[in-house]
Amino acid sequence: MFGVRCFCLLLLSFNLINGLHPPSYIKPCSLSDPNLNDCALKSGIEALPHLLEGDKKYGIQTLNPYYVDLIEVNQGDLKVNLKKPVTTGLEKVTLKAVKIDTETKKMSINTLFHNIVVTGNYEISGKILILPIEGQGKLNITVVNGLFTYEFTIAKEIKNGVEYAKVTNDILLMDIERVFFNFENLFNGDKILGDQINKFLNENWQDVLNEAGGAAIEVLKGACKNSLNGLFLKVPYNELFLQ
Repeated sequence: MFGVRCFCLLLLSFNLINGLHPPSYIKPCSLSDPNLNDCALKSGIEALPHLLEGDKKYGIQTLNPYYVDLIEVNQGDLKVNLKKPVTTGLEKVTLKAVKIDTETKKMSINTLFHNIVVTGNYEISGKILILPIEGQGKLNITVVNGLFTYEFTIAKEIKNGVEYAKVTNDILLMDIERVFFNFENLFNGDKILGDQINKFLNENWQDVLNEAGGAAIEVLKGACKNSLNGLFLKVPYNELFLQ
């Protein structure tokens, strides 16, 4: 949930770099360029401000801020629903590296997010680490300096005799400096219990992330994969990847 659309837009920007009809703010790169990684990184950095503002022509939603209707997380005994969460701070993302192996069709994109803030309404029940947790109300989750790496392989799929690209074997890695949690109105507004749980979550944020982060990674990874395949399976392979 931390910046999921920004990953997808960065991935989309690279593939549009190699398209036959890229938007005016993206400078094309060639797969035969010996400095392809540098070219893709430079083009992505230049295109990023435009992509963050959205582009209806390419179906790109604005990220400044980013809205979704619902995020559901079910991890073991823990169930969390985030209703109409709003994410801010994505406009400060830094694209750090793009690596493409033209022989194996493996790609990776590294992005650094600074202060990402997620606010909205939550419902939570179950156990987190060793403690029971229950409540509904407002929440604030702040992620400080998160380095995200999305790695995937491009396969080919034939439809009606035409080759298309398809994302396979994808993984998402996160390296986060700090996370802060604040859940209002835990335990039906019991301030003492609520303050204790929030303190516990913030003192043990890394363990909380390790326990509940797997579900968040799957949400992020699935959204990126679906967004990319939405593009890949509509545009012929040879129009996305110039030789």
